Amino acid sequence: MVRLIYSRWLRTKRTPFRVMWLGSPIIFGSLFGAYLRMSDILMGQELLFFYTILGVIAGFSLSLFIPLLYEPDRQAGYFVYDLCSGVSRKWIFLSQFLLLMGMVVVIILVASGVFLLFMVGDRAISLVSYLRYGGLLLVTLLLLIPIFQMLSLKFGLATSVLFGSFNTLLSLLFGTTELGGAMSDFLPTIWHVRLMYTVSDVHSGLFAIYSLVMIIGLLLISMIWYNKWENRTHEGG
Repeated sequence: MVRLIYSRWLRTKRTPFRVMWLGSPIIFGSLFGAYLRMSDILMGQELLFFYTILGVIAGFSLSLFIPLLYEPDRQAGYFVYDLCSGVSRKWIFLSQFLLLMGMVVVIILVASGVFLLFMVGDRAISLVSYLRYGGLLLVTLLLLIPIFQMLSLKFGLATSVLFGSFNTLLSLLFGTTELGGAMSDFLPTIWHVRLMYTVSDVHSGLFAIYSLVMIIGLLLISMIWYNKWENRTHEGG
């Protein structure tokens, strides 16, 4: 499994993937931290707004990063190596998921770390709150990975970004306002934004458990789908 993950990582060497992946959280954490150093408008709600905005950006970014991860294979022959390597397709798909999961972890850690540097000595810091927000954001973002994996493989970049844009709009409308009401609780793809407002609520723990169960279910479904996939995409024919 480690070898499969490393092999996938090596394929991103000559793509913009790595720069975007590491650069984005550094830029976001720096800009948001610098803004708070100059303004007191969000005093007492720094973490709420930081992780809410990070959730919005990260949720959309996955719709772009995941297709970019697959782009080298698409250009080199439409995944012929993976599909004909003799390794179980299910393990290949799982290795891709684990690599993406690790990247999401790094995005959250880097953005949080940079943001924390700006807060030291200027605002009160609660590491427990950081862990709560960061942990809940991670679990809910992982829900999106299998979805974007299947969209990217089956339909390509355009469809993945289109769905990502639509889901981001839903996240903003239903996740940050009362527009969706109770209905937002039944839209798991916006939980990475919606649940940031209830991170201290006991129900957020239940939603985290629901997310883990759905991640396992989605992963199993997507692995079965990938095992039967005939390497035909809407973009590639």
